[in-house]
Amino acid sequence: MSPAASLGALTATAAGDIDSALDRVAAGDWATRSLPALAVTSESGATGWAINDFTVSRGATGQLIAEVSVDGELYVRLAGDGVVVATVLGSSAYSMAAGGPIIAAGTEGFVCTPIAMHGGCAPPLVVPGDATVTILVHPGFARFGLDIDGRSHPMDGDRFEIRQHAGKVRLVTFREDAGRGLEGLRRRALIADSPRLLARDVRAKKR
Repeated sequence: MSPAASLGALTATAAGDIDSALDRVAAGDWATRSLPALAVTSESGATGWAINDFTVSRGATGQLIAEVSVDGELYVRLAGDGVVVATVLGSSAYSMAAGGPIIAAGTEGFVCTPIAMHGGCAPPLVVPGDATVTILVHPGFARFGLDIDGRSHPMDGDRFEIRQHAGKVRLVTFREDAGRGLEGLRRRALIADSPRLLARDVRAKKR
């Protein structure tokens, strides 16, 4: 199924709640949310679509050497484990694990996060939704791997252009999950309060 017609359903529903969630869907108690996707194009003309993220990573040995540019303007030349480019939805996945920011739902942008960069300075970069991110890889002897949404997606070439397309996919969700997506992240414990405040809550309940 192409991303233009894809439909994500119940992605935030725990396994134990799947029966009740399906009942709610059958009863019409649901809503849809349009989400962007990233179009990835290599210099060979090969393409791929990412709903969460596109990752260029080093081979089994050595480092990945790459240049990252935004709209033709060089951001950084890096040596490290790789680069992940993520949508708003994907910002709370691999990009977050690599130190990138969470982007609140509804933000017109996406994020480019270096992975374990060896020296230098290149914080994760949030770029406008209409920007083009270009990654030029200098493969060396170890070559490199490409992943789209966590799955290997080989494409010929060493130069990749990433563009965001708004409203490319639709996600089925429940109305209480509307908003900026932060409540869902807290519910899944991807965001956690400071232990000091949690301990204070426990003490307050005992009074």
